[in-house]
Amino acid sequence: MTRQFVANGLPLADAKANVTAAILGQSQKLSLLDSYNDLFSILMWLGVITLAASIGKMLTGKGRALRRKEEKAQVKHEEPLQLAAPSHQK
Repeated sequence: MTRQFVANGLPLADAKANVTAAILGQSQKLSLLDSYNDLFSILMWLGVITLAASIGKMLTGKGRALRRKEEKAQVKHEEPLQLAAPSHQK
């Protein structure tokens, strides 16, 4: 790569600097992509585990629910209050 820069007319010091910058940029890009790949893999497996646990809980009916079911309490049914309609007497 340095030879290509020198062949194009760059001085040797500038060619070495350009090659170093290109290599560092490429390694940073690869490192970032590798990090994203690892993060994606971790989140994917976490999702698969959560899905399997959810299906297992649904099939067995066991486990602790996030929200308790309300027990049917005996509620007194009161009749709605009916007001007499105003009479229009003259």
